Amino acid sequence: MAVTHEVGLPLDLSKGTFANTEHIDGFLQLKVMKISDKGNAIFAESGYWESEVIDIKDKIAAFKRISKTSELVNGATYKIFTSSSEDRSAWSAWEEIDYTDGTIKSPKNSYAKVRIEIKSTMSDEIVTIDDFMIEGKYSNEFVNSDKGVLELKRVYEYEMNVLPSNESISTKLIIRNSFNKINKVIVR
Repeated sequence: MAVTHEVGLPLDLSKGTFANTEHIDGFLQLKVMKISDKGNAIFAESGYWESEVIDIKDKIAAFKRISKTSELVNGATYKIFTSSSEDRSAWSAWEEIDYTDGTIKSPKNSYAKVRIEIKSTMSDEIVTIDDFMIEGKYSNEFVNSDKGVLELKRVYEYEMNVLPSNESISTKLIIRNSFNKINKVIVR
């Protein structure tokens, strides 16, 4: 995860376009996708934030550098890009800044946008989707989850219907299309 804030021109990191990123407590970070079994946040693999259009007005000469404060966690990386426009419709290509001194490489124009791309590193985490420990949660006619695992039922038991005209005869209709294969039928 990377956290980045404070860019030379005033930027509101809570506004703009978020793609797998979110603004939390004044910081931009990758979106939390899940929580591991150990309680660790699992972040999106990558994402970006793009600012709203910045009206530079009379600050064109001052639009030379981007100052940044960042906190990188677990080997995450980030890149900062800028783009500029004279008329808000035709934009220059995204240009990565020079990180040694924050120099902006985009042409000096009346309008600018900033884009911050963040990439996380992969780490091993265990995420349990379902532990199947709630008895009967997924149990139905064909599936069983009573033993802590999800399994297809292999043995089916049905109540026989006693014929009213002859109590010594019992019947049960089994629909063949409900099964791929019937190995045997036992009547008790």
